[in-house]
Amino acid sequence: MLAQHRSMGFLLFLLAVQCLCSSCQRHPKTVTIEALITGPFGAQISGAQMIVSNTAKDHDKAYKMSNPLVAYADQRGRYTMENLPPGRYRLIFVGDPLKTRVETYQLEAGQTLKISVRLRPDEEITATDCPSRPMTLKLPKDLNSAEVHLSRGRCYGTCPAYTLALYGDGRAEYDGEMYVAVKGHQSYRVDQSGVRDLITRFRDIGFFGFCGDYSETVTDEAAVETSLKIDGITKTVSVYGRSAPDNLEDLDAQIDAIAGVSRFVNTPPAPSK
Repeated sequence: MLAQHRSMGFLLFLLAVQCLCSSCQRHPKTVTIEALITGPFGAQISGAQMIVSNTAKDHDKAYKMSNPLVAYADQRGRYTMENLPPGRYRLIFVGDPLKTRVETYQLEAGQTLKISVRLRPDEEITATDCPSRPMTLKLPKDLNSAEVHLSRGRCYGTCPAYTLALYGDGRAEYDGEMYVAVKGHQSYRVDQSGVRDLITRFRDIGFFGFCGDYSETVTDEAAVETSLKIDGITKTVSVYGRSAPDNLEDLDAQIDAIAGVSRFVNTPPAPSK
């Protein structure tokens, strides 16, 4: 009987040690980063790397890293960093011959960040103000107070520069700035059902999961800002150059179409002589 008690006590001791070891592997006060890196067509990239840097000491200066860590693909094709202290992190994704992508996240204690990154062959993209937790947009029954805003800025050439505002009750506002057929302010109404379909589109493409700012290493391009205000929450995404995430350019084009912006922006052809 005494031997059985000793055996049982030893098993409980081993169980306690195992639990302690498990807690050491992923401490609730640390953070974990897990990424999937693919190419432009969704295939995994051989030899890719995820470089992780805490930006607390370098004030988020481009490519200046404080004690960077490097993760390589595991057997599942995932790039993982564990037991990191909470803080602001810059993640640099490298996969030759594709262009580098940089994303910045603020991570809290006990958090596990799971992200999927697609590298492009022609654009080196930097994304900041990225949401570290997934958020799904819930549409309220009353969409009358919802607002959609789109701003297209100037470029070095003749890019049309204007702003749009669409409201859930069907109101619309346009302000033309440069290289447009109609300059100044215009107030009018649009199909209310079209605006509601547009807001649903925001939800379907995961707009609230986009980073707040995207840019590429070019100059003289136009900046585009897309914003949705709904149920007391406002989300804005700014894009410079051709760095927009998947589906955002199509969303912006849909905003233009519902607003009927072509009648203000497109210059009518000169009358034939």
